[in-house]
Amino acid sequence: MSTKTTYKISKPTTSLDPVLVLSQLPKDVRSALGPVKETGFMLGIDRRDIFCANGFVEYILGSSEATVDFPE
Repeated sequence: MSTKTTYKISKPTTSLDPVLVLSQLPKDVRSALGPVKETGFMLGIDRRDIFCANGFVEYILGSSEATVDFPE
């Protein structure tokens, strides 16, 4: 089971830089995620996956939202 929450991205980006996505998440969420461990990119759907110590973020390039998942 996991806890998924979607957050608004006020400045959508088409960059692969995970910092641009993470910086737009609420500060408490960024803190809870912990440090970035690795990243991935799914070409077919232009999705950026950012794997952190305590969870991960899914972001489709150019989208106005990102999904944060904290696996239990």
